[in-house]
Amino acid sequence: MTSNNAEYFCNLGREKARDKNYREAIENYDRAIELSSDFTDAYKARGEVYSSIEQFDRAIEDYDLSLKLAPNRADIYELRGVVHFARGNTNSALADLNRAVQLNPSSGEGYKNRAIVRIDLLHK
Repeated sequence: MTSNNAEYFCNLGREKARDKNYREAIENYDRAIELSSDFTDAYKARGEVYSSIEQFDRAIEDYDLSLKLAPNRADIYELRGVVHFARGNTNSALADLNRAVQLNPSSGEGYKNRAIVRIDLLHK
């Protein structure tokens, strides 16, 4: 099997996720990862599905794997930061969002999410 097949399953997973068919989306991402264990975007996309269904531990595991493969991906730091925040881990969230903004200073979404975390910290 080639990486093209992994991309096929990843794209199919995205379609299933868009349709909110999360179980089938995860199955397709799993298949993509089986075919290409270094497929960063498959881990990221599966993490997004896990986040959508509030399986935050699994989402963080996938984001961690993604960042091991691609340590300078601001988008993944941002996603992981949002999940940390949803779990109530504001310090971890802030660290990830700071890194996301550092890597991509033009990300308005990154600044917005970081501001939300900072405001939350002020009220604790």
